[in-house]
Amino acid sequence: MPRRISSSSGSICNPARTGLVSSRLTFPPLRVVLFIGFSLAAGLAAALNREALLVLLAAPETEGRALVVFTLVAGAWFFASQLVLAPFGTVSVIATSAVIGWQAGLLYFAAMVLAGMIVYVISWQTPGRASRTLAQFIRDRRRQAFLRLLSRRARRRPVLMTAVLRLVPVLPSAGCAMVTGLSGFSLRALLLGTLATGWVRPVLFAVFGDQIATAAREGFAWTSLLANPALWISLAGLGATSAALWLLLAPAGPGISGPRQDRN
Repeated sequence: MPRRISSSSGSICNPARTGLVSSRLTFPPLRVVLFIGFSLAAGLAAALNREALLVLLAAPETEGRALVVFTLVAGAWFFASQLVLAPFGTVSVIATSAVIGWQAGLLYFAAMVLAGMIVYVISWQTPGRASRTLAQFIRDRRRQAFLRLLSRRARRRPVLMTAVLRLVPVLPSAGCAMVTGLSGFSLRALLLGTLATGWVRPVLFAVFGDQIATAAREGFAWTSLLANPALWISLAGLGATSAALWLLLAPAGPGISGPRQDRN
């Protein structure tokens, strides 16, 4: 593994950072991922209706096999979509959860862990290209300011920084792994932060999509929503990480309430 990039050697969005041995690994072009997505679009659209999916697979009695096939296809798409900086995650999770339930969030989370490790290694070994890709995507000054603030405050707490990036919708999934690699943090920090909070948003969106599908078929019921343990677990994770974000951005000194505003 190449040497670590020092977190104080420059901004995570500075395309001039170099010095590591280049790797044969590279980010897949966005058009390739879109081609994969459009190739699977017919199956994903049909899967919103279980009967249509069963017809495509030729036998109504093969419902179990149909769901397995759909789960594998959805998992492949989840993995491919998280190798690039593109906002595919939310829509994909909601659509998939209409078929396989809130477990679609866990499937997306598993793909997030695998894709994140690959993006991390690419960002670590090709920092120049990763920085340019990240800088081209992040054009909103508010997101840039938030990332700079988070990077400064979390230099000694890489796991917490990764956990916050996984929860706050500032970057797509691949962006979190890019920032972790460019900041010089270890792969262990990426994995621990992802395991801590990476599942929260996918599971929440999957619960939402599952309830929409249930309401379309049977009518909406608050009792079924409130009885879903995944909802409460995700809300608990959301609250815990929001508290961690507050502590991360809050000032260290006493007598000041709320996050500190940095002066220009």
